[in-house]
Amino acid sequence: MSSELTLQDLNERLSHIEDQFNALQETVSRISATLGQWPSQLERPEPIAYSLAREQSAALYTERFHCLLDAGEACIRYTAALALALMSNASDRAALLGALGGQPVALGKWAALVDRSLVLLQGSQPDTAVDVWQSLLESLVRPNGKRTPAARFMLVELVQVRNTEKGHGSAKTEGVYEGLYYRHASALHDALRDLTFLRFPMVCIEDIDVAGECTRYAVRVLMNPYPIGRIEGVLSGSRVRKGETCIWDRAQGLLSLGGLVIYQTCPECQLEHTFFLEQATSDRTRYSSYAGNHRFQGAPLGWASQSV
Repeated sequence: MSSELTLQDLNERLSHIEDQFNALQETVSRISATLGQWPSQLERPEPIAYSLAREQSAALYTERFHCLLDAGEACIRYTAALALALMSNASDRAALLGALGGQPVALGKWAALVDRSLVLLQGSQPDTAVDVWQSLLESLVRPNGKRTPAARFMLVELVQVRNTEKGHGSAKTEGVYEGLYYRHASALHDALRDLTFLRFPMVCIEDIDVAGECTRYAVRVLMNPYPIGRIEGVLSGSRVRKGETCIWDRAQGLLSLGGLVIYQTCPECQLEHTFFLEQATSDRTRYSSYAGNHRFQGAPLGWASQSV
């Protein structure tokens, strides 16, 4: 048998090397594209961006997967808060929150609240932040009335994954969590990209200067993983209080989140964080943060206290 390579052998080897090179080039391009997306992925409201940043920096797939779930949970709770805040009818807001029964609210109930809120939001336009209202509806509801792919993933599939894979049974192996992470990471990142209302800044009112019919607000922009944002000036006809957490439509509209999402100093660690409402009764509220999983009790919500 001859040890010399035939022309056909050389062509086959060259073809194999070319295939390997193309595969490597595709992999490098995919990694570069993913890394390039992270700055824009992290330009989200602070509680969502915080969990995404932890996902990005996690060394183990166990932590990556659970941070991925945290980002999705934060998105659902944030969406529910925004949907309630956009309602022009205060009694509708109070009724929906009251229907939660004053108990700690499970993630599935927040998702169901979003669905019920969308029905009411489609029938009435808010007095302020109209662009936010329109973006919320377009992100979650198709023209035919059905859920968008992003809404279906967040409000149905993610809730099912969370309930199945977190908090039930024993911990799984690192290899299992690697598979779970890669199975769901792209879908969640795509959904966060398609929910365009997440690009409107969440802000905290730092200072107020009344100037005629409009008021000049100094707002802290909370659109990154760290709870220290830049200060911007907003001239607005909206009436919100100092210390309130709001959505800014990048124009003159400031929409208060009504105590459903708040930004304040944590009584436990003395650092400033964003907190979500997790329970409301007629005499108290309970809040939690994804930063350190800290909790505290607060005063009742004024506009909802009579219905819970």
